[in-house]
Amino acid sequence: MKAKVGGLISRWIRTILLWFALLLAAAAAFSVVAICKGYEDDMEEVLKGIIDMDAFETFAQEYAQPDIGFEKAADNFIYAMRTERNDTEIILYDGRHRIAASGASADGSTPIDDYEQAIDKDNDRHEGYWVGNGDGERKAAYTYARPADENTPLLAVRIITSMRDVVAQCIVLALCIAAIWILCMAIAVISGLFFVRSIVFPIQDIGRVTKEIADGKYNARVTAKPKYDDEVRTLCAEVNRMAADIESTERMKNDFISTITHELRTPLTAMKGFLETIRNKDADEAVKAHGLQVISDETDRLSGLVSELLDLSRFANGRIKLNPEKIDLIAELLDATFLFEARAKKEEKQFRTEISEEDFALINGDSARLRQVFVNIIDNAFKYTPVGGTITVSAHVLPDAGGKAVLEITVKDTGPGVAAKELTRLTEKFYKAGSNVKGSGIGLYVVSEIVKLHGAALELSSVLGQGLAVTTRWPLL
Repeated sequence: MKAKVGGLISRWIRTILLWFALLLAAAAAFSVVAICKGYEDDMEEVLKGIIDMDAFETFAQEYAQPDIGFEKAADNFIYAMRTERNDTEIILYDGRHRIAASGASADGSTPIDDYEQAIDKDNDRHEGYWVGNGDGERKAAYTYARPADENTPLLAVRIITSMRDVVAQCIVLALCIAAIWILCMAIAVISGLFFVRSIVFPIQDIGRVTKEIADGKYNARVTAKPKYDDEVRTLCAEVNRMAADIESTERMKNDFISTITHELRTPLTAMKGFLETIRNKDADEAVKAHGLQVISDETDRLSGLVSELLDLSRFANGRIKLNPEKIDLIAELLDATFLFEARAKKEEKQFRTEISEEDFALINGDSARLRQVFVNIIDNAFKYTPVGGTITVSAHVLPDAGGKAVLEITVKDTGPGVAAKELTRLTEKFYKAGSNVKGSGIGLYVVSEIVKLHGAALELSSVLGQGLAVTTRWPLL
């Protein structure tokens, strides 16, 4: 996958890497200049150490003797000051004469700034130092001046030496630092590219997946596998999880549409068939009466389905409103169970209630919505319970962790049960645990939303082959 022009890699090169290179180059240049300046400053002590102050004092004394004079005294001093450096010259000044020693080029081409510093009246140290270019090369010069007295005038000795060795060392140092700079830049580029690519490639893959999902390809997944367990790997995993959830939701939505279509078509077909029968004048009255009952039942069924769809829309858009009032929750539960007694006999199923009519459970809630909760839960239990099975509804007032009373209502069936991995999904929109059972797949979703609005808790538990238990806990007044 190619890096996008103007993407993270190119921006990293233009900004971070460029600034890093400039800062590193500036640091390297500063280091070279500082070290070379240190070498030049140290040269002052080197040149100062060459001068034999005792010999210079002897030169001053001989200079004052008429029978010796300046030239002889200077020769004696230069002899005493013999140095192994063949690139060093010694110059003596007395204000009128100048004598140069080894390698001497005393033609005045080298600036005398150090000499002028040394003879300055305001200079108590009587020393001067200069570094610069002279005779076409880098040089250093040091001058020491002996103040005049009653016997001798101002005398000065000047040491001049070539800085070619220092310059050579500075060049070698600069080359070494340049090599280190290149090595550092190479390490920075290689490690930086590896780091940036470890981020860019997964992000590019995520971009591809999100585009494919936006285009309707819900089975798209991030294939990049980050090496490290960091935020990028977490992001890739979360995007894949999101894609899987979207794919699952899309599949459930399609199943829901198919189910709703079937749920609508079946009663409409039955109603149309019986209406044709009723219109037939020769039809038996008993058949007509049965047809009217079927039409009435199917109408109720369609009405309930439409109500579920409206509730789904309201809950999804947050437009559901409760009409709370103080009611006895046990009384509402008993009314709901009464609706299923006839159904239990008709379907040949055992319907048991473990509810004490003497108990009183006062709650602030919407009676219509609470009855909808109980009816939906019990209806689901009937749907999944086989012939001869048992549906049990129990209610008990219990203290909660805070010492307040709660009403615990449990509806348990003896159906096939639900696998643990599916249990938490039963309250999702459109989800159905069994595709062979009639229903829209939104009943438990609506139940969970109503329970939440009342500040209650919903808990599902199941063992495969032993049924499902739906428990709600309602805080009492």
